[in-house]
This record gives sequence, C-alpha cells and structure tokens, in this order.
Amino acid sequence: MLQYSHRSLLGRLIDREREVLQLLVQGAEIKHIAHQLKISFFTVEEHIKHIKRKLGVRKLSTLIALGKDMGL
Repeated sequence: MLQYSHRSLLGRLIDREREVLQLLVQGAEIKHIAHQLKISFFTVEEHIKHIKRKLGVRKLSTLIALGKDMGL
C-alpha cells in the first residue's frame, strides 16, 4: 500500500502523466513511450517536464527513483 504522502503526490498527476511515469520506471525510453502511447516524442517530454514540476524534482533519475519508491 502506498504511503499517504505518495498517494498525495500521485494525486497531483493526470492519468497520462502517471502512465508516462510508470513506463519510465519500467525502463522505457522516451521514443518507446511515445510509440506505445501513440503520442509525439515532444508530448512525452512535456509530460515529463510537468511531472517533474508537480513532484518537485529536477533530474530524470530522481523522478524515476521516486516513481519506484511509489511502487509504480
């Protein structure tokens, strides 16, 4: 079960952002995420930018680690 703070953080994300974060945690590259979700590479990058802002992280590696901590 997710800790309260993790649920709170995930609640800040829209569904598509959660999907992108989950795929990043699974090790997918941006181009593969774009292909799988049928969106552009640029759109994936924008989602990642928004996710990082909403979760208060700057580095992609930190974002992925946080996603793993959240159980994604």
